[in-house]
Amino acid sequence: MGGNPVGNYRRYTAHHLRRLADRQITRLRRRLYQIAKQGVIARKQIKEIVTSLAKRRKKAISKLAGRPIADNHLPLLAVIGENYLDTKIQMAMILYGLKPKTTPIANGETSDVVKLPQGSAWWLIDVENGEQFLGQSPEAAEAAIKDLGRSCLVKAEAIALGIHTNVLAHHNVDATGSRFNDNTDVVPNLYLDHGQLGIGSNNRATAHDKWGSASCSSRA
Repeated sequence: MGGNPVGNYRRYTAHHLRRLADRQITRLRRRLYQIAKQGVIARKQIKEIVTSLAKRRKKAISKLAGRPIADNHLPLLAVIGENYLDTKIQMAMILYGLKPKTTPIANGETSDVVKLPQGSAWWLIDVENGEQFLGQSPEAAEAAIKDLGRSCLVKAEAIALGIHTNVLAHHNVDATGSRFNDNTDVVPNLYLDHGQLGIGSNNRATAHDKWGSASCSSRA
């Protein structure tokens, strides 16, 4: 990944950020067209997602260019809104050699407790993948993330981490910016357990060594 190291930080040029954004848009387009062959998403939807990300890209890059970013953070992350493309379809874009129908999804509807951009897709800025908060409960991590002036990721954003990075090869991700509607003390999570990819649930007060709450500095 391009950029100039500054101690434990890195400054990205607009050129490097555009290349990163373009790679992520291309990845989404390719995987969405693969899924479209199964008849579960229309080409019109794919065009809307790609167009939305392309339009928002300039604003996202303007927030980042030249700004120091921790070198273990991801500067940009492309996200598809869950209201536009449901969880099961998005999970199918995480490539771990699994068929979409084998993916367990925790029962129960979820709601997001952080403010999200309007539209079908958006960008996350300055993303920490949850490693910083491994072994901490979602409740404790949420308080620390807020103290840092950052925002917890929601379920769709945790799935985006799984699509664009290999985070699940290292640890599972608590989506602490979301809650289950039937029990607001429970947060969804993205996991890979013995080759089984899924969306699970975790009590806000429960800590696990292999689970961490991911965060971002802002959205565009």
